[in-house]
Amino acid sequence: MSDLCRKLRLPSDFDVFQLCWQPDFDRFFFDQLKKRSINIFLFRGEFIFELGRTAVAEVPQLGNATYVFTRPTDIREFVRRYAATKREDIRRNRGNIAAELGFIGRVMHGNHPKKWLTDLRARIGEPVDYTLTAT
Repeated sequence: MSDLCRKLRLPSDFDVFQLCWQPDFDRFFFDQLKKRSINIFLFRGEFIFELGRTAVAEVPQLGNATYVFTRPTDIREFVRRYAATKREDIRRNRGNIAAELGFIGRVMHGNHPKKWLTDLRARIGEPVDYTLTAT
């Protein structure tokens, strides 16, 4: 994303979140994934984050879910295939697409962002301190 910003002559401190901001986007989800990411891809109203061990598709909005996948060997091919797939097809594994994309599972946003973060960290393989989760 920083290469794209440089090519477009955007300031180095430009916030990519602004590219697809919607009034109901919740910054918390985006920021938590951004600080863990190696690369960020923007696709329609969602982001695909390449993380250390996984890839994550995120619509940073309450009421949605974070989709977690195993980290693909070719992230660009993964993004291309993901872009041609509906989330419902992934959930139902239509045409074996979930297996082909390496779908691990979803993490629901819910009403408690700290719970989402705890669940996300477990799914992406980060150590989790369960004493910090709010009930």
